[in-house]
Amino acid sequence: MDLIKVIASQRPVIAAASIVQRINVVFGDANQVTKSPQDLDAMEGAQLGLEAVVSAIFDGSADYGKTDLEMKSQLHKIFEGILQQLLSLKWTEPNLAVIHGHYLDALGPFLRHYPDAVASVVNKLFELLTSLPITFQVHLSFYFSKHHSTLIPCEAASQGTDILHLIQFHELCCCCCCCESCAC
Repeated sequence: MDLIKVIASQRPVIAAASIVQRINVVFGDANQVTKSPQDLDAMEGAQLGLEAVVSAIFDGSADYGKTDLEMKSQLHKIFEGILQQLLSLKWTEPNLAVIHGHYLDALGPFLRHYPDAVASVVNKLFELLTSLPITFQVHLSFYFSKHHSTLIPCEAASQGTDILHLIQFHELCCCCCCCESCAC
């Protein structure tokens, strides 16, 4: 993963295009309801690659704010494209839904720079969460409250909070906001 991050920080457009191409190959027929265990493993591997590329570009040592406008435009187009693909997926099989959530989570650093899509991502996360059996719901809500993009849908639902206000307040923080001790 370190090599992927180095390449992504040096050649962000090439890394972004390569990982999106890999994701498209791995997803194959995205409308297929079930996937083989090998497909699931490949999907998880591509998700880790996406996470590495996105974090290197948007959270890494290279300051994204100083990136030239043409490169920003290219990166935005690439990641907006994969985001739209992810938002249009209709996976309801529990293992696929969890993987789907991980892919959306991997785009967290991108969403910090382009927050227009945050509401759509939160809606999709709620859709995924409510489509799962309760045992998977607990796993997925814990995952999102633990990892970096943490759109925190569980806290919003439990407190009746406006999701967009909550996201702005927490600025996509990385703490578990479902607990009383949150200092965000």
